[in-house]
Amino acid sequence: MKHLLFLMAGVLCGGLAHYLYFYSTDHGPLVDRGVINALVQHADHPISEANNGCRLPRFKTVGSVLADLVAENSRNNYNALMAGCINQVCSLSLSYCKPWQHQECNQVFLQYRQDEQGRVITESFHCFDMP
Repeated sequence: MKHLLFLMAGVLCGGLAHYLYFYSTDHGPLVDRGVINALVQHADHPISEANNGCRLPRFKTVGSVLADLVAENSRNNYNALMAGCINQVCSLSLSYCKPWQHQECNQVFLQYRQDEQGRVITESFHCFDMP
């Protein structure tokens, strides 16, 4: 009887630890609002065929890619979106890694370049997948 109580307590503690680790509120990576604002302002801008390497052909505009990334992210219990700029190249990406995975995951990027004044170069919108 004593062993059964220890087993039940262990299962309960393990289940609680699992829930807290994987499903508790986690704000995840920070998302640069400036990148999101720029993408929303250019939502109707088409992505050229040469710059469209996303997995599905329906991604023809910046807005369609942005909407899909946000919709896919909302299906998770954690934030998998990342956004930011480095050296005048800005990107929004969605990682398909689970919180416990660190490799062998797909990631979708929506990327653009800025000029020296921080304005979006509209011809530079680029969508691509990385396995």
